[in-house]
Amino acid sequence: MGLIFKCFTGSYWYLIMKLKLFYYYFFALLLSSIILRYPSDHHASGNTDSFDNFSEAVLLSDLGYHFYFFNFLSFIGAYPLSRNMGGSTFLSAFSLLTGLDIEISILLISISFGILGALNHSILYRYFDKSKIMFLISFTILTFSPLFLTYTNWNYSYRVGTFIIYPLVYFSFFKLLET
Repeated sequence: MGLIFKCFTGSYWYLIMKLKLFYYYFFALLLSSIILRYPSDHHASGNTDSFDNFSEAVLLSDLGYHFYFFNFLSFIGAYPLSRNMGGSTFLSAFSLLTGLDIEISILLISISFGILGALNHSILYRYFDKSKIMFLISFTILTFSPLFLTYTNWNYSYRVGTFIIYPLVYFSFFKLLET
């Protein structure tokens, strides 16, 4: 009976329209974030890390093996005399599996890392606060911050993993503490 009364008074439809408006704003922010990451140059930009990782991925694709692979821990750089090779292996494998050039693969991976980082932030933020307005404000601050845009704008640095993984690690940690 209460649902029928709410439908007739309009408060039920008001809540649905309010929720739709929130999702429209959210997807508009996400789309504008993707548009900001679309490159204006014809080649990948970035720092020396990005070019070094690009070179390692090209070398791995051409030769088929890593020079510094000693142990499984070499992929994260945790074995003596090894380098962090997991990122270049991921880039090379993505390029070989999709059949795209490595530069285009960097573009697609950096855009998807930007989206994943923003969505992981939203998961962590919604754990702490349920306010939709504050969520949109914090989402806007994160996705349009200069540091986040620098590392997710046709750039392949291993440091972007901290933007993506840490919110999920914190969320999992808080969920474990809660149980």
